[in-house]
Amino acid sequence: TAPLLSLRGVFTDAGGLSSNPSFALDILPCHKRVCVVGASCTGKSRLALVMAGFFEQGFQGEMFLNGIPMADIPRRVRAKSIGWIPSNPLLVFSGIKKDLAGEIDLSLEMIGVNAPDEYTKLKRYIGLFRVDNLLSRDPYSLSGGEKVRAALAVTLAKQPGLLLLDQIYDALDPESLVEVRN
Repeated sequence: TAPLLSLRGVFTDAGGLSSNPSFALDILPCHKRVCVVGASCTGKSRLALVMAGFFEQGFQGEMFLNGIPMADIPRRVRAKSIGWIPSNPLLVFSGIKKDLAGEIDLSLEMIGVNAPDEYTKLKRYIGLFRVDNLLSRDPYSLSGGEKVRAALAVTLAKQPGLLLLDQIYDALDPESLVEVRN
């Protein structure tokens, strides 16, 4: 089986990622969870950013998504194929719209989702993560846990084949942590 995501020789001179040009990682479809662990400032967040398809100046190496070179995949397709929630979940939202509902619509519109069945999936995630009562609120006014739950609902509604989570559990209270993990 071909890897969902494959990295070979990934390196960035911006510091923190891998100074080892022989770095390699394959994430197979059968993998339920893959964890990258390490000390602070060792490049875990930078690796997630690169894996999400955000290339940086000084990036070297090869990345493949479903066997296709990542550089050949349009950004819109990458954004739908790889869900990424950074340690600051507000980065999932644009800041352009005045409320969470508008941000959700914009997020889905930007990746070309406009079919009614896609919105049905979204409504399922909005209910699952208990953000239906937050839709009229400004995303920047949400608590840390609410921001994470809203980001998860939007990201999972895109039905990505790969989901990258960067320390999202830090903002969750114990009850929400159990819910999100399940």
